[in-house]
Amino acid sequence: MELPDVLQKVIYNGVSVLDANPIIPEFVDDSKAFIFSIGIIGEKKNFHVLIEAMKNIPDLNLYLCGNAGSKYADKIRILITKHNLEKRVFLPGEISEAEKNWMYKNCKAFVFPSLNEGFGLPVVEAMHFGKPVVLSKLTSLPEIGGEEAVYLDNFLPEEIANKIELAIKKNTSREARIAEEQSFIFSVGKKPRNNT
Repeated sequence: MELPDVLQKVIYNGVSVLDANPIIPEFVDDSKAFIFSIGIIGEKKNFHVLIEAMKNIPDLNLYLCGNAGSKYADKIRILITKHNLEKRVFLPGEISEAEKNWMYKNCKAFVFPSLNEGFGLPVVEAMHFGKPVVLSKLTSLPEIGGEEAVYLDNFLPEEIANKIELAIKKNTSREARIAEEQSFIFSVGKKPRNNT
């Protein structure tokens, strides 16, 4: 039996509101620049690959925010201790919308080495704030990040550190505006701010 031709339309998930007034989280050392990621701290997020990479980026802290009650989160904590990064890598747990907005607004880069994403909403949110994003090349992430993202060729510490530094270095005000415009492809009822 032949299937009939059916018109299909992709409707993207997206950001509709990121209007919560940013509030600096109590756990942040705002005297030091940082990179940021968010999501349930589970194996598919692949966050553990960022820990050893942080040894190669001594000028930055890393905050991995999200539910951190899993065995995988415990594995990350062990890696943090093993590499003596307790004062630079943090798993603060879940954060409020206002705290999340502050983290996006103030991070140097957003890093998302995920192995499996249905969509990748945090990437859109980071780009909404004009932040450089460093992503894995897997699943939906290249479609979300487009040409504006920096992609990891592998998950080796040196590769990750180099790509984070590259993303930060190339993030001019023009690049930030382009990243924000990329986010509007996936956003509801939003238009780019006039940055002229």
